[in-house]
Amino acid sequence: MANISYKALQNGLKVPSLAFGSGTALYSQDAKSQVLQALQVGIRHIDTAQVYNNEASVGDGIAAFLKETSVPRSSIFVTTKFWNAAAGQSVSGVLKKELSDLKLDYVDLYLWHTPERYVGRIGDVWKQFEAVKTEGLAKEIGISNFRVGDLKELLASVQENNGVVPAVHQLEFHPYLLKYNLPILEIHQQYNIQLAAYGGQIPITKKTNGPVTAVIEEIAERLSAQTQKAVNTNHVLLKWLEARDAIVVT
Repeated sequence: MANISYKALQNGLKVPSLAFGSGTALYSQDAKSQVLQALQVGIRHIDTAQVYNNEASVGDGIAAFLKETSVPRSSIFVTTKFWNAAAGQSVSGVLKKELSDLKLDYVDLYLWHTPERYVGRIGDVWKQFEAVKTEGLAKEIGISNFRVGDLKELLASVQENNGVVPAVHQLEFHPYLLKYNLPILEIHQQYNIQLAAYGGQIPITKKTNGPVTAVIEEIAERLSAQTQKAVNTNHVLLKWLEARDAIVVT
């Protein structure tokens, strides 16, 4: 059984710090068995998205787990994301379709996956996110992959309209992107926005011969000797993310 720790958001909503992500390797794949297995071993946060093209199977995995156990739906934290709306479709309309696929009445966290196609209209679209929270379709709302300029546009609109500050910002985050992300982290701190990190293992999966490699290998070796327990580079990177107070998405 997984040892679950939580992060508390602005409104007090508690988010499990480790999320099982249904993107990347599971993109456009049937994710039912993987989601079910993640829940069976004790993970209580499932992260998916409109663009992953597998929300129906993610919902199947959640439904199968709820059917075989006495765990209540309220104990499973579900995050999904808005990618795009068809002509004439609202953010609420998109989320209702996602909820239908997920076989859920609500999601715990609804993120705006990327703002690139909406630059210049970010404030107007964000008002629609605020509406889905008001409707009870999402307990909390947030953003993903926003750059500094995007954040400034959004937060200027929030301040002007006395709106809702994003509760969470999910972005690619690992040691190689720390310098790039520092200005974003400063905004997070100013507005009490919780960091969620994906791609945290990239230094050992895609950049295996980079300058960080030797450092994390040395740390893993030293900690193994000190603790007399097997510590690997994956553990080191998870601890680095934990030290940054991040929600970790696998």
